[in-house]
Amino acid sequence: MEMLQRISPGMCRVGLSATIAPLEDVAQFLVGTGRPCRVVDVQFIKQLDMKVISPVPNLVDTTHDRMHKRMYDLIDELIQQHKTTLIFTNTRAATERVVHHLKESFPKNYTDVITVADDQDFKAKLATNGHGNIDIDKENGNGDKKEEVPNILDEREYKSVTGIGAHHGSLSKTHRHRIEDGLRKGLLKCVVCSTSLELGIDIGYIDLVILLGSPKSVARALQRVGRSGHQLHATTKGRILVLDRDDLVECSVLLKS
Repeated sequence: MEMLQRISPGMCRVGLSATIAPLEDVAQFLVGTGRPCRVVDVQFIKQLDMKVISPVPNLVDTTHDRMHKRMYDLIDELIQQHKTTLIFTNTRAATERVVHHLKESFPKNYTDVITVADDQDFKAKLATNGHGNIDIDKENGNGDKKEEVPNILDEREYKSVTGIGAHHGSLSKTHRHRIEDGLRKGLLKCVVCSTSLELGIDIGYIDLVILLGSPKSVARALQRVGRSGHQLHATTKGRILVLDRDDLVECSVLLKS
């Protein structure tokens, strides 16, 4: 930056951040010590809709089977009330288990994320009816047949918008990118993850976040729930689902904090 300043003394430096602090110190670092600058702080407090809920009235005497059924009934009910839901678990095994049970318990509501690259019959259908950007019989410069198939489908190429998928670090990079792309395009009904979607990547608009069990800290709870409501003036909406008394007490304290 200083080299550019010497080349162009009138250069204007602009720094943008949604999270960095303290603003004055960072601004001085950006422009250089002793140089004047203006800090424009446009922070505002987002509306937060966060609740602790239980699938049953009595967490002590309810049988495991009853608790299990009511939990998935409640999760499905919440998902169906929203366009796209992100569910956080605390382990990778739990992530896979939740996806499996939702698909098994509600087969009409949840399907695998199917793309053209996964389905040869659907791929051929798209190629013959002119939809999509697939050209199975296109020849390359050597006269050989070349198949062009996108990794991710656009809106009209998805078989349904009832897709559900898992996202965690043990899955392949290709699979994770497909899930992320589907989220960005708003084409997935639900994604279940562990910690892999807490930070860093743009995952598009989520209107509900469900936390299964205590996230163990206020910061982590806010970070996870904060993945929802990424539109101007939208409400950040989260539900913490508790399954035992310890979780209930811990999450209630987190909510008050």
